[in-house]
Amino acid sequence: MPQPVAMSGRAVRSETIHRAPDGTLICRHISVDRPVLPKEPKEPECVQPRCIEEYIKQREKWEKRCKEILADYQAVLDYHTRRVSFAEGHRHDVIPDKYRTGEWSPRNKKEVEKAIAALNKIEKEQFTKIKEEVK
Repeated sequence: MPQPVAMSGRAVRSETIHRAPDGTLICRHISVDRPVLPKEPKEPECVQPRCIEEYIKQREKWEKRCKEILADYQAVLDYHTRRVSFAEGHRHDVIPDKYRTGEWSPRNKKEVEKAIAALNKIEKEQFTKIKEEVK
């Protein structure tokens, strides 16, 4: 199995380069590795209420942290899906290289929200430009 490659601090298992017939980069598809989740808390060794309560608290913290990690991971996947779709749709247009290459990559939900807002802004500008050309 191929070794993962680091990209913007994330491990990437594979990548596929999509080029136009003239060799121009259209986009780079990537597969981002799943995140490593924290270890599950150990089950209590005693059956006293305080031991069980402590275990329940630890378990709830663990579940919350796992959900946060997986939400960030899903957000990054959604961003890359949008990025590739945008690059494919604008293969003949001049767009920032980061949408074609996937570098810089957001690392969490907050960064993804900002990146998608920027992508939406560029798409709106492109649409307005095309609309004006048609008139």
